[in-house]
Amino acid sequence: MQAKGSSVFGDPKTDVIFKRIFGHEKHKDLLISLLNDLLGLQQGRRIVHVTYLTPEQLPAVLDAKKSIVDVKCRDQTETEYIVEMQVFNIDGFEKRLVWNGAKAYVNQLDRGDKYPELADVVVIAICNFVLKPEQDPDGAYQVGLLSRWHPVDEFSGVKGFGHVRYALLELPKYGAGEHPQTMVEKWAYFFLCAGHLTQVPEDLSVPVISKALELARLAGLSRAERERYDRELMAQQDQRGMLSHAQKEGWREGLAEGLAQGKQEGLAQGEQLGHTKGLAEGLRTAIWAVAELLGIEKTPERESALRLQSEAQLKDFLEQLKQSRSWNESPAKVAKSRRPA
Repeated sequence: MQAKGSSVFGDPKTDVIFKRIFGHEKHKDLLISLLNDLLGLQQGRRIVHVTYLTPEQLPAVLDAKKSIVDVKCRDQTETEYIVEMQVFNIDGFEKRLVWNGAKAYVNQLDRGDKYPELADVVVIAICNFVLKPEQDPDGAYQVGLLSRWHPVDEFSGVKGFGHVRYALLELPKYGAGEHPQTMVEKWAYFFLCAGHLTQVPEDLSVPVISKALELARLAGLSRAERERYDRELMAQQDQRGMLSHAQKEGWREGLAEGLAQGKQEGLAQGEQLGHTKGLAEGLRTAIWAVAELLGIEKTPERESALRLQSEAQLKDFLEQLKQSRSWNESPAKVAKSRRPA
């Protein structure tokens, strides 16, 4: 994806570049285009104007594991929008999204205000990880690159109570390669690959994304912006390195422990048992190492659940944990869902 040579554009998944593009009054046409494209708003319902809810979009704290990059605005109908960029998954991220939307809705109501005056809230999350599996184990549904969520009556399928809605753009699900076709695909390609491009690709030469790339040019950053940008990249790289190191160390320590136990037993059967126990213990160690980095609490219930799982079940759960970045299901449930029919 044109990754040769030095970087020309900054990564829009970072706070500095994201706010530079979407967080300034003079460039708010880019935010409007992003909202219209991700929400699929058609002529007559499209957003034509937004007002930022905070005059200055402040940079997030440089903690790559916990920082949430966001921009908040309101359109001509008073609907409020929260656009978030999240690089790493965190435990409870989905619940935090729901809480964020509900809080924005409730905070509109001061004492004496009336319920009919409440405006709708839309939360848009651009995730650099898979939050929702593309397909459930039974193949009953598929959740693609872009998904939109609001209440639906489970009997009739009629939509309702859509005063707080959510949209997810899950970047790892992008599959159009170097030739995105739709505007949603072009935005996803932009967020994924801008930091590796050396020129504006023909498939991203539409006016709004060309303008976004121009604003992302590293040569246009001030010295303070460039320093914040470099620190943010380092923080993200450190986080990835810590995660990878913890996984490797967990496997290595667990295997060594199992081999030592097998050698002490001195028999072939004992040695084999040591290998098996070592691998299982290594998997448990790796799971807890990953969980600690993601801020997931080590509880007696979770520890007991892991102790009851086989080596194959632990492997499945470790993969699920690395992909979703959250303890969404019990190890037994993950193992059952992956068991062949």
